[in-house]
Amino acid sequence: MLVNVEGSYMPNDRKDHGKSSNKSGFSRRSFLTGAGLAATAALTADRALASGNTPTSDPASATAGLESRRLSKLDHLELIVVKLPFVAPFGTSVHVWTDKEALLMRVGSGGAEAWGECVCDPDPFYAGETTTTARHIIKDFLIPLLEPGITLGELDARFRRVRGNYMAKATLENALLNLMAVQDGIPLHRLLGAPAKKIMSGLSIGLQDTKKNLLAAVEEGVNKGYHRIKLKIKKGQDIDWVAAVRERFPAHTSNGRPQTATTRLAMRRCSRSWMPLT
Repeated sequence: MLVNVEGSYMPNDRKDHGKSSNKSGFSRRSFLTGAGLAATAALTADRALASGNTPTSDPASATAGLESRRLSKLDHLELIVVKLPFVAPFGTSVHVWTDKEALLMRVGSGGAEAWGECVCDPDPFYAGETTTTARHIIKDFLIPLLEPGITLGELDARFRRVRGNYMAKATLENALLNLMAVQDGIPLHRLLGAPAKKIMSGLSIGLQDTKKNLLAAVEEGVNKGYHRIKLKIKKGQDIDWVAAVRERFPAHTSNGRPQTATTRLAMRRCSRSWMPLT
């Protein structure tokens, strides 16, 4: 049933492949049962209310029902590594990346096909899991726990035997949930009990060599209409650099929660209204 696909896909067109920030809240956690389901239900309801929408269904009821949903027999399952080059190197205070390497999963059952994606990086500089370790955990420990006819709740209980490795678990969970939505002929948000809505996109800008280059990168993002622009900073490239961005783009700053001591200091120095930083 398992088909291993090694290799990578590297497109030639580099024009539109920047690194953007897209954190859904679901990608790095298990949300099939228990506290995960409650958190998912609360998150979808809160997001709907925050956007002015009324949930079209009860998230708690929809996600709780997933516990008793039974797995169908999988005809095939593939793990595929792909690489997408960035327009420019993406640097943070810990590492510099030149492309996005991702581990994808494709599953099929009875003619239906669906995908899942692992959020790991190829290296352990941001998080402990990597695409290589996730592939190992998925192939050698998680896939053997699959069995046609068991419920998602039972599968979640089996997954608990594997300590940690939440990104690897989420890869398989997401693929299975996506497959169920395809089999039901409904979008994934309906399977999870969430309303359909537009999602704002954000751009994450890596460390730049000069303030001039940083301002140019921010201006490009603003002109392209991104709803949020996030800056990477490090010691020596923080307070003055943030102040320069705020001075040039005062209408595009927003309130947020600082995530490090450096960003808290930057917020105090540059006033309470600031551009999101990590």
